[in-house]
Amino acid sequence: MLKEPTLNKPDTQICKYKASLSRRDFLKTAGLAAAGVVFPFSCNTGWTKESSAFKFYRDRAMGCWLGAAIADAMGGPVECQHYKRIQKYYGDFRGFLPYRKPPGLIGLNPGYALHETPGSVTDDTFIRLDLARFYLNTNPPYTPGKLADYLLKHAHFENWWGQAVKVLRRIEKGQVRAEHAGLTHIQGGGGGWWQPVAILNASNPKAASKEAGSLCRIWKAPLEQDILSSVVAGQAEAFKKNSTIDSIVETVINDSGPLATKLFERAVSIARKAKTPEELYEQLYAKALVKKCSKEVDGPMPEHVEPVDYAEGFYTSISFAEQQPWALAYFVFGKGDPERTVLTAVKGGRDADSIATNTASWLGAMSGESVWPKKWRDTVCNANLVEMDLRQICEDLLDVGIRNASVRLSSTDDKVSGKSRKPVKVFLLAGQSNMEGQGVVSMDHPRYYNSGRGNLVNTMKDPNKSHLYKHLKNEKGEWVVRDDVKIAFRERFGGLTIGYTGYGGSSHIGPELQFGHVVGDYYDEPVLLIKTAWGGKSLFKDFRPPSSGGIVGQFYKLMLEDIHKALDNMEENFSDLAGREYEIAGFVWMQGWNDMCDPKAIPEYDKNLINLVKDLRKEFKSPNLPVVIGELGNGGPEAKGNMAAFRKAQKKGAEQIDNAAFVITHDFWREPEQSPNVSHGHHWCGNAESYFLIGDALGKGFIKLIEGKNLKSRD
Repeated sequence: MLKEPTLNKPDTQICKYKASLSRRDFLKTAGLAAAGVVFPFSCNTGWTKESSAFKFYRDRAMGCWLGAAIADAMGGPVECQHYKRIQKYYGDFRGFLPYRKPPGLIGLNPGYALHETPGSVTDDTFIRLDLARFYLNTNPPYTPGKLADYLLKHAHFENWWGQAVKVLRRIEKGQVRAEHAGLTHIQGGGGGWWQPVAILNASNPKAASKEAGSLCRIWKAPLEQDILSSVVAGQAEAFKKNSTIDSIVETVINDSGPLATKLFERAVSIARKAKTPEELYEQLYAKALVKKCSKEVDGPMPEHVEPVDYAEGFYTSISFAEQQPWALAYFVFGKGDPERTVLTAVKGGRDADSIATNTASWLGAMSGESVWPKKWRDTVCNANLVEMDLRQICEDLLDVGIRNASVRLSSTDDKVSGKSRKPVKVFLLAGQSNMEGQGVVSMDHPRYYNSGRGNLVNTMKDPNKSHLYKHLKNEKGEWVVRDDVKIAFRERFGGLTIGYTGYGGSSHIGPELQFGHVVGDYYDEPVLLIKTAWGGKSLFKDFRPPSSGGIVGQFYKLMLEDIHKALDNMEENFSDLAGREYEIAGFVWMQGWNDMCDPKAIPEYDKNLINLVKDLRKEFKSPNLPVVIGELGNGGPEAKGNMAAFRKAQKKGAEQIDNAAFVITHDFWREPEQSPNVSHGHHWCGNAESYFLIGDALGKGFIKLIEGKNLKSRD
């Protein structure tokens, strides 16, 4: 059972808590496939399994997933050998080999390979399988701590490489935190585990890099974090419809830090000059062997290692500084041909299975499942069927990738030019915690949530109100996810639905939910809501605009940063909007609690509000941008003291702004005893009806503003 978050804290304490978190900690929401637990998910395209978009995604994902297993199974029998020893004992093989010692150097054992049968996989695939299961059975957000906890409880460690388990045991004993464990752990190994991250972030290399770099901190210090995240970024890039070998190489290198860039560029240069596999091996062995390397992203190049002409025993390195640049070199050398690519990587020796795994992942994601000969695919699937159903695991990952809206692919049969369509209507939603969203969806703990009074689920059951909310769920009782209204909030992107709040998951709503439905119903064009909000922030200081003088507020700057980032990455985050232009249609401001609490801020509020709008219109080159300002209506119609003075200042400022509307919200106040969070008056007591009606009024206030119509609210 999921633990209910404890949210009964003052606004300022929540603000301080969130401020202490890195922005990287707000990872994308993904699916939970635990038995008996259902979470609503954002779907970025409205795909079905019959759509060309899904078929395209499935083909590329299967290519990536099966390619990794094929390469692992081919490389396993010749692992840890000099390339000339492989030539001596195995000749010019063209497919899978049995696991035999001799001529192999490693005997069958758990933690390596379990079967002699050609096509059997090694520990790399077993660990990759456990990582996939983590995604299928874990509640987001995905963090190193959650990954370590899941693996310690559920992973099949008997099939793991022993070094990878040691660090998890240290975490289990409380000797080190998961996110810091890699700093003191032996480096190397584990480069072929991470294809699930690329599959779930297909065509979104930035997100894939970020997630891989975060999770691998269990095992990796900064340099290997950097190398691995760049490898996974390249795999995600490969899912793009028009990806090429060059675009994938460019993504890997551009995502890399200073040292990793030099290592990758050296290997790629060697590959581009080599005319034969033999020449490629000679140059990689002569110039790119690595024994020891710095752990820092900007460290020095590793010392030169003099190669031996031949080695009869173990001759390998687990260092990422060698493995992953070599993998990229073989990918470049292969020129898209599966045999030239994978067999060259496997026959190159050293840590052959791990190296070839990523080589094959790039090619499979770029070219799709059919790039691999059917005999290879059938062999690797059948040889391992006792331990795993490779195809079914990939199918399950596809479901998660769609549901969590992290996949950035569009339909392959879309023949309509984006530029021929009307621009996307973009709305900027900003403010503090009440714009973040505090309306409780379903939590009903007797103590913490007043037995669910006033939460969204129970409000929707009220026969006198249910008709107002029927559009929020479909006929199956699932939360509707609109594909014509998108939302970007922090690091989460997808179709409009519940859950786009500061809490992550699906536990709360804010004004954006019903606001999006109102403007989405109004426009034929797609709508994009860019939400940027932080709790406990004042306009007097934190959002202070440049025209107000003094120090420009940090959160004014962050607000602009968030908006520009979302606009710049619109096509990457929402592939079905590719090629479309956009129009900033409106600005919605829901803020004021902290200014209301500060007697010095209230007299300035009207001027600061005027300057905020003035500076935003200038920033986005929209001098007549429609603006909607929501009243600080907490507590209801009767206001005294600071609250009365503040509402007066709000209204005064709004009335002095051209093309702006001031929306009264105090009628949407519900008494604490009717609400989930009885002591949270600053958060409308968590009452979902209040947030729904505020969003409805803001949306209709916008339409009234641009049309001059009097639209009735849903109260």
